[in-house]
Amino acid sequence: MLAEEFGYQVSSRPAEEMTPSIRSAMDEALTAATKKRIGMACLGGYCFFIIFGTSLFLAALAKPTLKWPVACGGLLLGCAAYSWITDSSKTNARELREAVTAATSSPWQVWPCRLEAVQGEEARRLLLLAPDGSAASEFRSTVPGEVWTGMTDGQGLVWFAGDMRFGGIVSLPGGSPVWWARLPKTEPETNPSSGIQRRIEEELTRRAIGFVFDQWL
Repeated sequence: MLAEEFGYQVSSRPAEEMTPSIRSAMDEALTAATKKRIGMACLGGYCFFIIFGTSLFLAALAKPTLKWPVACGGLLLGCAAYSWITDSSKTNARELREAVTAATSSPWQVWPCRLEAVQGEEARRLLLLAPDGSAASEFRSTVPGEVWTGMTDGQGLVWFAGDMRFGGIVSLPGGSPVWWARLPKTEPETNPSSGIQRRIEEELTRRAIGFVFDQWL
């Protein structure tokens, strides 16, 4: 585990066992993802029937030599539209299931972090920092408002449970509030730390290494 390699503290028990309240957050996220997937499947089916139905209507009006090409073209276009509409929701649902599985069995890890705004996105950039201040991992998170406004200069400590390959759940020390972190869709872009930021990050690193979970739970 990367946190242990850096000397950061890791809880002795799985995150769900230490803070049972995260189960409700997981269930809510899975329910929302399922509803979205069903909704996108319905939308994709509607688009398919509109496109294919229109092609059948046009085929009926076309010359005999064009009937089959028009109908087949409409069928292929309808299938492509359905696949395009539903693929993103399937991917998001799969990523969420992977994150839930990892978070359920993983311990809490203490990480120094940096939060940054992302141009054109509602989600924030969450950087988990290595001891030298570089980004050990980058995620996208819809961070709760009180966390975004309450974390001075976007720097602080967070708990993370999950897998660096899939994402996972994040919390402030103490286990609340809880939110999800996912991998970015594009290559990570991070800004270098200034001298003042570096001193703050060094202090956060010392706190992550010396963290004692029993003081919080």
